Amino acid sequence: MERVYRINNSTLKVIVGDITKATTDVIVSSDDAHLSMRDGVSKAILAKAGPLLRKEVAKHIPAALGDVIVTGAAELPCKYVFHAVSMSEDRLVDEIAYSTADPVNIQMFAISNAINKSFMFMRMMGLNSIAFPVIGTGNARISMDVAAKVLGSAITKNLFMTNEQLEVELYLFVKDNDFCKYIVFFEEIAIGIHDEQIKKQTDNATARSSTNSPDATPISCFMAGSTRLVKERDVFHAVISRADNKWSTYAIKAYDYEDFNRNFVLNGHQKTFNKFISEKIDFIVFVINGTVGEKTIEELRITVDSYRECDRPHIFIYVNEEDFENDSIDPSIKKWINDYELYVIKYKDIESLKNAIASDLNYYIIGRSGK
Repeated sequence: MERVYRINNSTLKVIVGDITKATTDVIVSSDDAHLSMRDGVSKAILAKAGPLLRKEVAKHIPAALGDVIVTGAAELPCKYVFHAVSMSEDRLVDEIAYSTADPVNIQMFAISNAINKSFMFMRMMGLNSIAFPVIGTGNARISMDVAAKVLGSAITKNLFMTNEQLEVELYLFVKDNDFCKYIVFFEEIAIGIHDEQIKKQTDNATARSSTNSPDATPISCFMAGSTRLVKERDVFHAVISRADNKWSTYAIKAYDYEDFNRNFVLNGHQKTFNKFISEKIDFIVFVINGTVGEKTIEELRITVDSYRECDRPHIFIYVNEEDFENDSIDPSIKKWINDYELYVIKYKDIESLKNAIASDLNYYIIGRSGK
């Protein structure tokens, strides 16, 4: 039993069946933060994939709630397994950009966030098809109608955001012959698609009415550097998402190195990461202070060496003035920056960093668009 929905240029199939038999590029597993693969869909996937998958998964423990871990597929018919972390015994609320006392809302955020990251990784890796289980209806105990709303909304939004021809399969595992309770699931998916289509049309009409120019081409930005720069990363994302800038009508997509480090760079998939940056990213931001390490230096070197020939992406570097003057930053970085003649701005504090990033990106985006 299956139903097929057309969304933009893509298709979504809702299938009653066994996800481990899917022949898509990716099969998504739903698991806990310890990637135990001991229950439900993750257990079934492990059983079909074999012990090699368990060995690869062990490299990524623990994971954060809402995260997606990418591994090979071992003996499965797909190319990759995306492990969506949909639950955590200790509720890793501090590790997700969300705050609520309601465990169900936390779970819903984790599911939608995992779906968004799955599509992001698909784009990065040049993949065209993916199979999802009904995340959250197992040990997380989310009801079928709520799961349908969350999954349907997240998947539909991602398919409406791309003109690529993607194939998405959503698998329902039915333990008995009582299909009646699953009709609600199909109905909720259909309603969600309809509602999202109406919202998209409304948003497009609003965007066209607010500018004299045709719909703007999406602009993608990326922040690299130490994952310990929490405040600096918050500033970067706040600047990108703020509503009071001259380019608020543009579709700005912000990516963070933290999203890719575990899944690609540490697993030796540096070429995949390089390809994504060189082909998809318009500008990249490096923030450097006393916490900079060898990894950040390597990121800088790879970025510049890989993309100087094609002038993509545009590179902005911000260094903490006090650390820079007091030699808290390794002297080799100063030499490296001078040798490459990179654009560098010194910032005094978080507020000055915010102003510098906002000013530079404003100049870059407005200049790029000719507005």
